[in-house]
Amino acid sequence: MSVAAQVGENPTAWDRCRRAGVSRELTAPLRFSSASETEERRRRNPLSSVAAPVSNALRLATSRDHVLILTDAIGNVITRSGTAIALDAAGRIGFEEGAQWSEASVGTNAISEALRLSEAAYVSGEGHFAYSHASWTCMAAPIYSPGTGALLGVLDVSGPRDQLDQDVVSMVRMTAQLTQEMLRVVLPDQQSSDTVRLRLLGARPSVRIGGRAWQKLSLRSAEILALLCSRTRGFTSAELAHELYGDEGRPGTVRAELHRLRKRLGPVISSEPYRFAEAFCAVSDVHDVEDALARQDMEALLDCYTQPLLPASAGEQLIRWRALLDSQANQLLADYGSATQRAQWAQTEMAWKPTA
Repeated sequence: MSVAAQVGENPTAWDRCRRAGVSRELTAPLRFSSASETEERRRRNPLSSVAAPVSNALRLATSRDHVLILTDAIGNVITRSGTAIALDAAGRIGFEEGAQWSEASVGTNAISEALRLSEAAYVSGEGHFAYSHASWTCMAAPIYSPGTGALLGVLDVSGPRDQLDQDVVSMVRMTAQLTQEMLRVVLPDQQSSDTVRLRLLGARPSVRIGGRAWQKLSLRSAEILALLCSRTRGFTSAELAHELYGDEGRPGTVRAELHRLRKRLGPVISSEPYRFAEAFCAVSDVHDVEDALARQDMEALLDCYTQPLLPASAGEQLIRWRALLDSQANQLLADYGSATQRAQWAQTEMAWKPTA
């Protein structure tokens, strides 16, 4: 498990906080859900079904004061457990069920960093944006569905800085691994051997072929596979070169990249035109979003569309695709969503905001 560590000032993240209207003087989250909304999120999220055994395991593994938090995919706290002293201290800063622990709600913290970076994040002391969090040490890790790869939420272990410090790293590694193992029981894997499953939403794309383990993808490999997913008839090497590199693109460069990708993944990609082989069915989390949009299923959309499509990609077609998804989701929620659903969508980084 790679860890993004932050123990001092983070100018880039803190500038985002200020632009979002978050003050370093805050003493409670800016966004807080009602008890009924929190209960509904808990009911819908598979993480809630493993919360108790994971909490018990952590309690037996350490005598340190700590709080174990599970959030949904945008940082809303759905379960909370821990030692009495740490829970009491957490309550004084609003670290409670129903609180949203996103960057726009409480400033830079381990949960917000794990969501933004799609990897484990460690934030301690003055690495937090809010002064009221400076006495805390926190580490968080994103948790994904073992079968679909969908982001379910974040697991966070936090506590007084003088109690946890670097100990929290091993605590999160243990609880995150245990959570993933338990989810394999709760969410049986039904993926067939001819299915290529892609995770293209968020900053850490990956691929899974049949029942094999998930494999991380480089941005370029993810861009290629995303493009192949977007068009059944596929692309010539010249077309892919243009989509990936613009007018400067060279077909030979693309052929070399695809050779490496095919060597790594096996016979899932046919050549000239490059497309997914007929023996395989390619699906992705983007397809889940498009399906929810087509069905005008607001709940499914909000469940699956919690991170943008390959946010680091500058490919023209991927930029257009990303903008189209955001626009369609915004329009659907504006036209048919409830006030609660529109508010939930507004809390995501994909929500369309008009400029003056």
